[in-house]
Amino acid sequence: MKKVNIAFDNFIYLSEQSLKQILELRNSDEIRNKMANTSIISLDEHMAFCQKLNGDPTKLYIRICVENEFLGVLSSVKNDTINHTYVPGCYFSKLVLSKYKNISVDMSAAFSYICYNKGLFYPLIYVRKDNPQAIFYNTMKLSNRIVDEDNTYYYMLNNCTDPKLQDHETILRKFDYLFDKYNMSFNL
Repeated sequence: MKKVNIAFDNFIYLSEQSLKQILELRNSDEIRNKMANTSIISLDEHMAFCQKLNGDPTKLYIRICVENEFLGVLSSVKNDTINHTYVPGCYFSKLVLSKYKNISVDMSAAFSYICYNKGLFYPLIYVRKDNPQAIFYNTMKLSNRIVDEDNTYYYMLNNCTDPKLQDHETILRKFDYLFDKYNMSFNL
């Protein structure tokens, strides 16, 4: 079986045109209305935000392309390398997702691998209660478990990369299948 080519590119290395493409997907009703911040983001705000990412170790924003086609974005914010925690986020193009079975789960696993290698082991996940798609994705596909809730969000945990529960080699083996299935390039 032919391996699929996947590129992971940090926003700080992307062209203005690529950043505009990301903003267009993020501002689409389908994505924006499911985000913590449901406001439309202006091009100026987006470009200023992307410029501030350079040199900010508390944030990582990555564009994913599959076979040179823009798939979506993976992010981690509030990165804390002392406590090894981060808040992950993602959004994907439905059009591109429809071409590749289970790729969103694989890309989330690849992002866990990236974060793990940056010393970020514990994702702190929250999902809007009015987003059943994300609730299903996080609980059924990614095996996250709901541990708390408030009026707006479900809060979830996943300990698949917890170094207190498993040794380094066991954790890294969890990601071997990704390298068997995809040709992945990283520009982080």
